[in-house]
Amino acid sequence: MSWEPNLDNNGLWIRLWRSLIWSVIRGVPATRRPFESRAEKEPTDDADRAWLQLTDERDPSVDLPSTYYLGAQSSTAESVGFQDRARAQFLLHFWPYVIQIYVPQSWNTKEGRADFAGYAVVVPDIAQLRSFVEELPYVMQQRTAAADRYRPREAVVDLALESALDASLRLRESLIRHQGAKSTANLVQGFEVLHVDKEGNNVRVYSTARFAPEAAMVDEYALVRKTLRDLLFRRQRLINLVKRRPWFEGFDRVAGTMSFKILTGRVRFAADARHTFEERSRLVMASDESPGINTEEALDVLVYKMIRNYVNRKVESKTGLRWDAVPPGKRREVDEAREKIARQAFLDVRSRSGSDFEGYFAGTLCSVPQFIKPEDFTRLSAALRKDADNLRTLTLLALSAASWNRLESKTEETK
Repeated sequence: MSWEPNLDNNGLWIRLWRSLIWSVIRGVPATRRPFESRAEKEPTDDADRAWLQLTDERDPSVDLPSTYYLGAQSSTAESVGFQDRARAQFLLHFWPYVIQIYVPQSWNTKEGRADFAGYAVVVPDIAQLRSFVEELPYVMQQRTAAADRYRPREAVVDLALESALDASLRLRESLIRHQGAKSTANLVQGFEVLHVDKEGNNVRVYSTARFAPEAAMVDEYALVRKTLRDLLFRRQRLINLVKRRPWFEGFDRVAGTMSFKILTGRVRFAADARHTFEERSRLVMASDESPGINTEEALDVLVYKMIRNYVNRKVESKTGLRWDAVPPGKRREVDEAREKIARQAFLDVRSRSGSDFEGYFAGTLCSVPQFIKPEDFTRLSAALRKDADNLRTLTLLALSAASWNRLESKTEETK
């Protein structure tokens, strides 16, 4: 209980831990009998059996059930039993005390909400046991008691592998506070991540992975977690991060399967897209003189600049007002025009692919004067011929970002 942020025996973190133990680790009713017997002050024999196994000079092999090794079965498909040495299995009695527990959430398209989807169990691969044991209490005590529905807010993640990134970030922040160290490499070699849940009478293991986050990846994760608010946008960014893909990859599928109403206009998705493009623009400008910058890294910034200029000029043509000099009384009119123009272009691009998209991009989106260097136009032309799919994805994201010019107030934001 000393690791619970509010020192409450029924706090959210303790309840999450108990829920995992009871529904997954000891999800089979027979494995709960020692706990139930002790609660009823009845004698148990599990400690005696463990002692006899440990003191057996033959160092026997014993069965290794899923209680001590998630995903284990009595035997494999080849009829090979899951077994371990008694002394090694004894140590597995204590593994639930060092794991980090997270709650993945997924978007329920039918209901239009985020639903919890089991548990993500993070098992550290410890490199220095003594140092890890000293640091773990600090990591656990830094958690907050804020709630997201009936789970701790800081335990809710958008995908299972994110839990390893978060655990690595928390461990690193604790090391910086107490030791001034910026790397966790000396403490853990990586993390085993298991996505599990209880379905009926069965415990399901949805995925398992070993993940050793790099320092740069943890840095980017900290920024994504801090600044992005839309579940769909943030989740795709995290998928790209852990798979080491360009930040915009996969958003074409999101744009093609989700309603335009939650992707454009005064919505968080558009705000996150705008923030990401603006951040990328700052990074590119900061490294503009560096010979290390490559064409692919700057393509997203070029597309955003061009799309933003297209929408601004169309808004000016429709309202007669410059986008950067709008009187306060005309702000709503300009914002509505911006949303309508960007949304229509978004739908036009979404319905086109291949040569149809290329024609629309060149004939419509490039139809207004653009303040872009000749070499950048050459780069866009090359991308249109050789990399049209990525250009289309970036165009959709840029139109989403351009559909909402500003965050007026928190009350106007919607998921």
